[in-house]
Amino acid sequence: MYNEWMSSLMNKRNEFEKKVLENWNQAQELVEEKLWQNLKIFFEVKGIRPHIVDFMTYVEKWSPQMTREALSYFLEFFRPATIGMGLRIAKINDTQIELIIPDRLKNKDEEGYFLDSALMTSGVESFKLLWLRHAPIGEFHFKIQKMNFEKMGNAYNEKKINMVRVRFELPAEFRENALAQLRSEQKTVVDHKISFFDENDSLFAEMSLQSWISVTPILETFHSENH
Repeated sequence: MYNEWMSSLMNKRNEFEKKVLENWNQAQELVEEKLWQNLKIFFEVKGIRPHIVDFMTYVEKWSPQMTREALSYFLEFFRPATIGMGLRIAKINDTQIELIIPDRLKNKDEEGYFLDSALMTSGVESFKLLWLRHAPIGEFHFKIQKMNFEKMGNAYNEKKINMVRVRFELPAEFRENALAQLRSEQKTVVDHKISFFDENDSLFAEMSLQSWISVTPILETFHSENH
């Protein structure tokens, strides 16, 4: 039974990869015509609805820039909390992510200041995206325990800014220790700091975040779906 299930799982993954690779050349032709506005329709017509982690994996084979654009596309069209915010991934690797919040009406209040809710939402997304890059096999979950958001200066004298850079770092040693605990206990709690910079690269706010991360092994996921 286990071998049959593993074979079925691998066949599904292979079918997904085959579909993406077969249609990739055609999809690339859409790049010059605003790829990420048309790609959603293109892949849905082909019957492909990839998970964000799958898409990151396959697109990264082509170029880091395409990976950043793919993630920005998912944030804009597929993540309910960030739809319409125009978030863009400026940098991502195994230990760092930089996310840009543009000057959009949805991101600002009526006086033209960036909404605290937009900053915190973007901070949480940067945290999730970088952890998803290292997600073990299985159902990976986040449960925020607590958050604290603080502006560096006097909020009463806050200056208007045109763009925000959200930066989050995940040190390799910390990550590996947390993943080791995940493998042994299937859950762990992590504490992180996320920083916010203006267009002049000046730090103006920070957010501390504590979250549970957990993983349901793929065998348990399979059995629960069949009972």
